[in-house]
Amino acid sequence: MRTQKGEGERKKQHKRRAGTGGDGNKDIMEAVLEAVEAEATASASTASATSVTHLGMDLEFPFPPYDCQVHLASKAAECFSQGQDGLLESPTGTGKTLALLSAAIAWIKKSR
Repeated sequence: MRTQKGEGERKKQHKRRAGTGGDGNKDIMEAVLEAVEAEATASASTASATSVTHLGMDLEFPFPPYDCQVHLASKAAECFSQGQDGLLESPTGTGKTLALLSAAIAWIKKSR
């Protein structure tokens, strides 16, 4: 049988392990969030935007692109400027979405 004193001591130990007082999970989550925000701020300040010109369009990337991203964005820009459909493929994790957005934004800017 557990005593009240024993229960109170276990709760204190749990709080010490989980964080400083109060809701330990909330303290841990706040610390993780602060660390993620600090890392994002640090990486954003070290990353530099890159612009590649193709067919008179500036294909802008928020950081130095992979070669395959530049190639994909260039081909998409060609399709946009010629009014043609295009079938473009690239493996998972190569930045297709960013490349296509870059090409689309560049084409819209040039078309204005």
